[in-house]
Amino acid sequence: MGIAIDSYVSGTDYFFTEEFKVMARSIKDELIANSTELSLVDRAELNAFRYNFYRLLKAKNVRMHLWWVNAFINDIINPYQDTSAKKSIFIVDEEILNKAVARNNTTRG
Repeated sequence: MGIAIDSYVSGTDYFFTEEFKVMARSIKDELIANSTELSLVDRAELNAFRYNFYRLLKAKNVRMHLWWVNAFINDIINPYQDTSAKKSIFIVDEEILNKAVARNNTTRG
């Protein structure tokens, strides 16, 4: 079952590009160090979303353009893999991510 893209934010197209993914992979440690760790104490909720990590992120009010990078920093290779063993997840700080994007897009003359 697909996820409606009602949470798509205009102007966030860059977050869906391969260039963004390469940049995010290169700063994974920085993203994790500056992220918020969210305990998953409600095991019922986690089990409800155990095979759909993106739905879990949506339930936690993470905006759609940040889903891939949050899956990446949590070592989620496939958003449909079983995540029921997780005790917590990291949620990326969007401000830190935006600063990294700005650094990456800066051209030096």
